[in-house]
Amino acid sequence: MGQGTGEPDWWHLQRVIDALVLGGNETTDGMLSNQGGFDCYMREPLDVSVIEGVLADDARRASITVTESEVFCRHCWASIHGPTRG
Repeated sequence: MGQGTGEPDWWHLQRVIDALVLGGNETTDGMLSNQGGFDCYMREPLDVSVIEGVLADDARRASITVTESEVFCRHCWASIHGPTRG
């Protein structure tokens, strides 16, 4: 759990997911636990400008990598992924 808040460690990334959904994207199943952390898969490509705006005041920003295909937090080992290209 996230530092005494009762929320999961990845909870600070929920704001990113919410902003992407508000912008018209959808998650496939929300944030799911995996063997090494957590993953959330989005149906549409990630909007980096929306993500950067949401993360601007995140205390963990230095631990978060943002690309066009993934948001990854080294603090909680959680990722938000864009759709897989095949």
